[in-house]
Amino acid sequence: LNTPIMDVEGLVSSTPSNVVYTARDFYETDNPANIIAEGEDIKAATIPKLIYRLTLGGAGPSLLQDFLLTYRSFLPSGLALLQVLKARDASTTPEDGRVVRLRIFSILRIWFEKFWYDFWVDCPTLGEQTLSWLESIMRDPAAGGSTVPGQPLTSEAKVASVLHEKLSDRLQNPTVVKKLHQESTQEEVKDEKVKEMKDPACDILDCPPLSVAKQITMMEWKIWSSIKGYEFLSRDWKEDNGTAANILASVKRFEYLSAWTSTKICMTRAIRDRAKVVAAFIHIAHHLKALNNYNSFMAIMQGLTRAPVSRLKQTFSDVEKMKDGTSKLFQELLAFASPDKAYQNIKQAVRAVIPPSIPFVMAYLEDLALIQDQHPNFVTEHKLINFEKRRLTSSTILNILTLQNDGYNFAEIGEAQNKLQNQMTVDDATLNDLSMYFEPPRGAKEKFEEPAVLKKGFQKKKEPIELDMNPEWLPYQEPDSIHTVVYNDLREIIGITKYKLVERMTHPKKLEMGNNNILAAFPLYLTGTEFLDLLILRFRVPPPKNKLDARRHQMELATPIQLRVANTLKAWTAGYWYRFTEDPELLQKLLTFVREEVKVTLTQFATTFEAELQQRIEHGSVTEDQSTSFLESILPADSVELDTARVTDFNPLEVARQLTLANSKLFQKIRPEEFWAKTEQEQTNLIKWAESLFSVQAWALDELKRGQRDNSVSVIFEALGRIARHCAEDYSNWESVLGIFTAFGAFIEKENENTFSLADPLSHRFYQDHKYLLLNENKKKNSTFYCSLVPPCIPSSMFLRSYISELLAEPSPVVENDGLLNVQKINKVGELVKAFVLQQKEVYKLKEVKIIQDYLGKPRELTSLVRTTGDDQLSTVGGVRAVLLDLLRSEQRIKTRIDYIVGEVLDVHYPKAIEETKKLVNAGKGNLCEPSKSAWCISDPKLRKALVNAFPDALFETWTHFDTNCDVLISPGLLTAIILFFPGTNHRYLLDVKEEVTTASVLTLTKIGSLYCSLHSGTSLSCMIVAHSVTETASKLVERCKIKLLLC
Repeated sequence: LNTPIMDVEGLVSSTPSNVVYTARDFYETDNPANIIAEGEDIKAATIPKLIYRLTLGGAGPSLLQDFLLTYRSFLPSGLALLQVLKARDASTTPEDGRVVRLRIFSILRIWFEKFWYDFWVDCPTLGEQTLSWLESIMRDPAAGGSTVPGQPLTSEAKVASVLHEKLSDRLQNPTVVKKLHQESTQEEVKDEKVKEMKDPACDILDCPPLSVAKQITMMEWKIWSSIKGYEFLSRDWKEDNGTAANILASVKRFEYLSAWTSTKICMTRAIRDRAKVVAAFIHIAHHLKALNNYNSFMAIMQGLTRAPVSRLKQTFSDVEKMKDGTSKLFQELLAFASPDKAYQNIKQAVRAVIPPSIPFVMAYLEDLALIQDQHPNFVTEHKLINFEKRRLTSSTILNILTLQNDGYNFAEIGEAQNKLQNQMTVDDATLNDLSMYFEPPRGAKEKFEEPAVLKKGFQKKKEPIELDMNPEWLPYQEPDSIHTVVYNDLREIIGITKYKLVERMTHPKKLEMGNNNILAAFPLYLTGTEFLDLLILRFRVPPPKNKLDARRHQMELATPIQLRVANTLKAWTAGYWYRFTEDPELLQKLLTFVREEVKVTLTQFATTFEAELQQRIEHGSVTEDQSTSFLESILPADSVELDTARVTDFNPLEVARQLTLANSKLFQKIRPEEFWAKTEQEQTNLIKWAESLFSVQAWALDELKRGQRDNSVSVIFEALGRIARHCAEDYSNWESVLGIFTAFGAFIEKENENTFSLADPLSHRFYQDHKYLLLNENKKKNSTFYCSLVPPCIPSSMFLRSYISELLAEPSPVVENDGLLNVQKINKVGELVKAFVLQQKEVYKLKEVKIIQDYLGKPRELTSLVRTTGDDQLSTVGGVRAVLLDLLRSEQRIKTRIDYIVGEVLDVHYPKAIEETKKLVNAGKGNLCEPSKSAWCISDPKLRKALVNAFPDALFETWTHFDTNCDVLISPGLLTAIILFFPGTNHRYLLDVKEEVTTASVLTLTKIGSLYCSLHSGTSLSCMIVAHSVTETASKLVERCKIKLLLC
């Protein structure tokens, strides 16, 4: 026990150097000289005792998290911590050696996954030394290792090998693991609506406040995301000594934004103009708050409330007179930014925020300074590390540091950020002079001297150019009105005519519309030919009435508009070339316009653009990868018979490749317009892509069931899990991942999940970490995830279809049939379409392996997705299932549509709901009772009365189930229908199976639907009927009632 194990030099100034740790330091009995604890809660301890507790059973994840975040306050570096861990490993006894080593491995994994900067940025040799140690374990026969290359490893060596592989990958590709929300590519920047920011003569505040806020946020994010956790551990951020450089940069950035706000306001001469500047900053602050950028928000608010600004009574009086609610908005922002109770409002918002977000850093620095002052680093005469202080510090830091996991996805405009970075600022004394000069105190007898900073003069505003207008161009030039442009309370455009849309896209000075979103989603309202006609008309700028204005007209109006039109066309063809290849008339019209009109005024541009168009016509997209290099396929070692093939016969990586290749072929054919098409004929490719999800699900579930029959389910879980991980991590194929996940979910509902977790812990954790993508409870989060995928990739067809449908169905204050286009829908759908088209541009370079493709494409019976309940009392369920299964076996179209409902709801959730209902009945707490005869009936008097009143000809005993805690099944004597629902949602699906749909059956169905909704407030209900035929009268009624009808 006294053998020296490690020697750590210079841990901290308060810790003796040349400390020698022995096994006794780790294993000695707890006493006040080495640890102070209350149960599992450590108050203070020595370094060996802290490590001992971390590797002791029962130590929670919070202890490790607090330790890894704060260890630099008592250890000099990551290398020192590694040496302590190695010492702990070497000190173990035969009884606990394997368990302790596995826990040390767990610490290492969390360390380099959660605190990667220790390995890459701050101590590059740490990774090399960790790999070296892991390699020594992999070669140790006592740990299940081997020195023979290729020989399988077992026990600790196998786990060490997995860690070694992960750490090696990270060290070789240190920036591969990125946050879900990354900056947009440069291609997305081309049509950003703040292009006017690139004009040196354009004031940054003339741009839309939201656009300015986004650029400020992207600049702030770069600083915030660079801050390391250990920078918060001391007050070094107050000095420029390099130990907290990123926090210092954040503080300086805060001071700069505040000074710019005050300077810009106080430098504006006219009261009305000054009020507009104040209003602009108020709206920028509002958008910063809405973007969850609380640091920049507080900087702007500080600038608005500085004494030289807040005393400008006349200016703020003009702000109060504004009819757009700016003054009221300012008061709300002031209340939110209140410093009361240590910025309680801000901190509450940060705690409740859905990332991405940038916290108000200064507020947390003050909290940390308070902890630093009130708690010593070491306690008692034994100089134990005050871990309670570290826990408080860690809790404060983690409250905000977790926000670094999700970034923003806004396009960056370099010129705009350069402007924002180089705005004029003046000191407090000059601000006060400017404020006094423009608005002297009431009763001042002498006029204040003009400050020196103003003595440069100002240019007089030029008179607008009057055009020799023609009737066709008039819609672009007419003043805005409620009939042409509709704003919300924040002065954001929410509705606009098609002419004003193009006018805003091609404005000579400022842009209020996101051109990228419009190019992506204008087919919601306009055909390609209509949109091109609008651009051609806009290009034909009328001449000036006064010939003396010809030069100004050309420089300030005609050329800027024509350049914007030309650039819009270029962006349109670059991003959505398929719209031209699939519409030859549209392409010919574009070529004619470029040759006959654009070339006259923009010769150089037109020549280059026409050459690009010709290249696209001859060779396809100019950005398309023409390389012919493919990854080598991994073929099965032995010959495989297709009829008996199993997933374990193939390499998981190659199966992932073949799934990806098959899905990619379908994905590449889809056009965004299919997402909002109204007929199935217009959605052919999309439906085929969606069917691939069910195919993958059926294949995976079939393998699991076969594994269950021959007792190899653990092996199957491991194989499928590795395939899913390869699909996600190597090929970003989330369509196949979700197909496998859906099968896992259906299977795990009935089987012990431990089988999965023990078979492959890494895959099980991967499944647990990502199964939220299946639930679709946070559509915004899932949308951001899929939009941020880097091509080549394959997103989820089911999510995109449902999310876009929801976006299009959202209520809007804009009346679209009054000639106004819904800008909110264009922007929301456009964001998805932009990402979708960008993801289609890069293809996978994979070779097809026929045996695997044939194996994956084998037809599989749908019945493998359905289990029977084995309950004779549920004969009605069997009846409905029999009808459904007959339809599903004989009709592929219906199979595709109802596969998910049958597989997930009837198969999984319905039996579960029945079991829960029985438990309620047995406990006497439910609405249902079990009479002496073998049938279910309803005992709740209110429910019984409602049913009897609604259906006076039916006996209430014929109703089988009707309860808020389960789905609804109605007996065939009245109606064969099931109300299905997904747990955790408020939406229900009323499914009816009929031989023939009649008026009476439709009325009955709507009646029961209305009754259900009246008894279940807060839920919504969709109706669907599956039938062989429908009467003419019933068909009209179905259409009027908005019931989905599937005929087979």
